[in-house]
Amino acid sequence: MKKIDIDKTDKTEFTSSKQIENTSSKQTDNREKKILRTSIIGIIVNIGLAITKIILGTITNSIAITSDAMNNLTDSSSSIITIVGTKISSKKEDEKHPFGHGRIEYLTSMVIGIIVIVTGIQVFISSIDDIFNPAHTNYTNLSLIIMVLTIVTKIVLGTYTENLGKKVDSGALIGSGKDAKNDAIITSLAVISALVNIYYNIQLEAYASIIIAIFIVKTGIDILMESINKILGIKIDPATTSEIRKMVKSQDGILGAHDLIIHNYGPVYNLGSINVELDHETQVGDIYPTIHKLQMDIYKKFNVYLTFGFYSVNENHEVAKPLMDIVNNYIYENSHCLGYHGLYIDEESKAIYFDLLLDYSVDQDQVRDHVKELVKKKYPGYNVNINIDTKFV
Repeated sequence: MKKIDIDKTDKTEFTSSKQIENTSSKQTDNREKKILRTSIIGIIVNIGLAITKIILGTITNSIAITSDAMNNLTDSSSSIITIVGTKISSKKEDEKHPFGHGRIEYLTSMVIGIIVIVTGIQVFISSIDDIFNPAHTNYTNLSLIIMVLTIVTKIVLGTYTENLGKKVDSGALIGSGKDAKNDAIITSLAVISALVNIYYNIQLEAYASIIIAIFIVKTGIDILMESINKILGIKIDPATTSEIRKMVKSQDGILGAHDLIIHNYGPVYNLGSINVELDHETQVGDIYPTIHKLQMDIYKKFNVYLTFGFYSVNENHEVAKPLMDIVNNYIYENSHCLGYHGLYIDEESKAIYFDLLLDYSVDQDQVRDHVKELVKKKYPGYNVNINIDTKFV
């Protein structure tokens, strides 16, 4: 039986599930406060800008400015939806939803995207109508100065909102921030069309409004698609997964770390699993303290709760070397095969176990059958068990 040396201080460093729960709760509360504060600021600023632009649009009779005002009202409603979504998503888990309500935020972002798209379509329709029925505009220097100030306001608000959204991992805030910066471009188009009208007496407001509408629709589609991708499931940041693997593989007694899978249940709740390779003489009881500490450390650092599976391996034994040569040669000759792990030969029961890592371009069953044939030629009478893996992260 192979013993694993465990640091005597490990037991004192273990974090209880209660401590983890408290840490997670504090993180969620702090995150919620930041999102709510930013959303309220967004509501106040956008309502103020919308009122200003409605007044200016009425005075100057400019559909471009009025369309821009409608866009600001949409931003206000988006911020309200963000607040509601954040409140619901921060609810604790219950019997029906044991993984919490975090994914509500993704649905919130989808609703925001749909609202933005609908607003863009409405602006587009009214702009087309204005091309055939142009209105006489009446711009003043004061109206242009005010519009320039609204551009600066939107750039500041958008940058602040997007940066905070990235910091707290809020898709809704990131979307709102991008939308606000797009608004600055949109307002710039309205100002340019006004200047052309003043100096060249050419009416471009309706055409500028069409461009504004296209910007609005594109922003809405981007927000919507990003939310859909998150709900479907996307790969976690490679830097994070690399660090997690590095932490696991650095522990005494762990020979390898594979099959890392991370499921996202909202920005602050992640569940995952990983399989570690242990020497076939190692007993689970010996490695358990190391695994337990890893679970706690990974949760505290990455906010990911991992469960661990095990591979018993004996690839360093003489009997496994021909098998390793077969598999390594196959990997070398076939680019679709990215690696292998978990190799174990049970001579007593005449069974062979290992996993093959394949890309998404091949027929997995066909590869499995082909490799089995190669192995059985060298190991006749053995039951060959090959599990196919793909890259989840």
